Parts: sequence; structure tokens; C-alpha cells
Amino acid sequence: MKMNFRLLLTFVLALLVLTACNTADPQTEPASDTITADDSKIKDSVETDNPPITNEEEPTNDGNEQSITYTSNDKEHTEKTTSIDSELYTIQAIPGFSLTAEEPGRDVLFLEKDDAIFMRIEPMSVNDTTFENIVTNTEETMKAISEQYEAFDLTPYVKTGQYKNSTAYMANLGEEEVIMVVLEKDEFIYRLSIYDKTTHDLSDAMMKMGLTITAK
Repeated sequence: MKMNFRLLLTFVLALLVLTACNTADPQTEPASDTITADDSKIKDSVETDNPPITNEEEPTNDGNEQSITYTSNDKEHTEKTTSIDSELYTIQAIPGFSLTAEEPGRDVLFLEKDDAIFMRIEPMSVNDTTFENIVTNTEETMKAISEQYEAFDLTPYVKTGQYKNSTAYMANLGEEEVIMVVLEKDEFIYRLSIYDKTTHDLSDAMMKMGLTITAK
């Protein structure tokens, strides 16, 4: 993972998230030295120490195959999805994306051809934190990325009543784009952090994959 701002963001996020979750066990957050390695070491750790999560069960053919339609570089694409199970949730992923555990409580859905294009997924129990705390933490993170961050409109993505609470922010950094989304549904709060480049333009695809998350 070669983006300098990504390494900086990971460091900032690790510090800020300590104030967002009111847990009794501080060991749920990684020690700061886990993010001081250079980008190549982080990439090796993600891909070698934490192999992609795969659904080993044979897919069922019940006539209700799922698909995602998204826009990339002004073209519309429709892709069939594969169900992938994580520890706490299930997500639908289009071909070319894999899910891996970054660290406890954080997974990464990344583009296999370029892992600088990815979505970090953080599921948190409503018993451990609140939607408001995570939103505050997320805004602080966005400020660390860019002072010019702005609200991101979720209306085209989120149906009325689909989530108890939802909000999102976006920052443009030249050819790079960061979108952070906070969603509350059932007993979980999900934070999705999307990292994209204009050359790939896969934010729409990653957003729609992220919204397929279902608690197990």
C-alpha cells in the first residue's frame, strides 16, 4: 500500500479511536508500534500474515443471485457478487475484490490488482460506543486528512428506514479520494473508510458493496 496519506491516516485513526469507544479493555486497540512500519511492510503483513477471508462453502443456486450495478469512469457496470463471511458480518463482493483481516475489529476489502484501492470496515457494538462518538471521531480523522473535507450525500445509496442513523464525509486530494461513512443498524455501528483514485474510480462500487453488510 503505497499512499503516504494512508499510513498517516492509519496512525491518526489508531490514536483517535481510543477516545471513541468506551470499552473496559484497552487492548482492543493496536499498539502504536504496529503502524510504524513502512508501506511495504504493512502490505506484507496484510497479505501474508492475514490471508484473504474466503467463503469455503459451495455457493447455492437458489435463483436469487445477487449483483451490484455501479458507475466507474462514466460507464455503468453490473457484476454478480459473492458472499464473504467475516467474524461479525457477511458482505457481498464483486469479482476482483478480496477481504482480509487488517487487525482485530478491522477488515479491509481491497482491489486485488491494486491494494491502494480499498475499503476499511470497522464493526462496533452499540454496547461499546455510540453513533455520536464515532461521528465525532470520524470528523476529527477527516480533518487530519484535509481541512477541506465536506459532507457526502448518502441519499442515492441509503433507503429510508434502512439504518437507524447514517452520515458520511468526503475529502479530495488531487487524484485521490477518501470517503468515510458511519452507519447504525440493529446492534452494530459500522464505519466504512473508502480510499480511491480517479484512475480507478471505484468509490461507487465500494460504497454499494459496503451497504450489503449484514450482521451474523
